[in-house]
Amino acid sequence: MSVTFNTLHYANAMKLAGMAPKLAEAQADALSELIEDSFATKNDVGLVKQDVAFVKQDLAAVKQDLHIAVKELRAEMKELEYRLTLKLGSMMVVAVTVVAALVKLV
Repeated sequence: MSVTFNTLHYANAMKLAGMAPKLAEAQADALSELIEDSFATKNDVGLVKQDVAFVKQDLAAVKQDLHIAVKELRAEMKELEYRLTLKLGSMMVVAVTVVAALVKLV
């Protein structure tokens, strides 16, 4: 279904208003093309609704993927935190041992 525009009626109205017949007909044709190209039909709106539905599905999938990625990142961060804690603890043990050895020497 497209938008209808009665070019004959429009051209006749312009002629009655004093416009030259050829100019009135040319203007009616130009206006008709503009209207047909510019207005959305029910079919156009339906296609846009379908596109929006697909985008929503894609966004839901991206959201799910992002949620999984965040969970994985948090797990990796916990693992790194644990490893850093172990390294820091080891360094402290070494430092205390060195200080104790120095105290015995002095």
